[in-house]
Amino acid sequence: MSFKYALVPYIRAPEKHPSVVLYYDENVSIIKDAFPKGKVHLLILPRNEETSKKRSQEAFKDEKTRKLLEGYVNQGVELAHKAFNKTWKRIDGDEQKKMKIIVCCHSVPSLNNLHIHVLTTDMCGKNMKNKKHYNSFTTEFAIKFDEFPLKEDDYRLQDKGRCESLLKQDLVYNGINYKGSFKKMQAKLHDDFDKVYKHI
Repeated sequence: MSFKYALVPYIRAPEKHPSVVLYYDENVSIIKDAFPKGKVHLLILPRNEETSKKRSQEAFKDEKTRKLLEGYVNQGVELAHKAFNKTWKRIDGDEQKKMKIIVCCHSVPSLNNLHIHVLTTDMCGKNMKNKKHYNSFTTEFAIKFDEFPLKEDDYRLQDKGRCESLLKQDLVYNGINYKGSFKKMQAKLHDDFDKVYKHI
């Protein structure tokens, strides 16, 4: 099976993959991303076959579909916080300051089945390896779930070329432009994370 269909087993038979699937019911599967870009990175997979074939821009034009997924998005965020807090703790002990979570869909997805990314904002996952990975979550290439449905004049509805050009933008972190220096920026990302969190 092509990599493009890598999510199919978790959609069709989630009960067969307990090491990957954190939650499932008749509507969705929530799984661990196999290539995490944050310390915690989950995917929400709609199980309806017709919905699963659609791009997010099309699927979430439908209010019923979007409303159905909203509850699961909240659940995914809770699961992400729970997973993060099991492994990491703030050095200052201020547990009121929760790690922020991104909920988004890529404007040009790499996999054929519809999926919603739920990940921590640290961008320090073990598979955060290059400029494209970083920009796919930190530019408008990532469509935030609360942006759906997109307005009719939003270029991300149809302009694939413009969306893909966002992946080539300079690397910007915390207001600093690192241009193409991914390793330099990555070192700063990890340094900043380690100043705030310690492994439990």
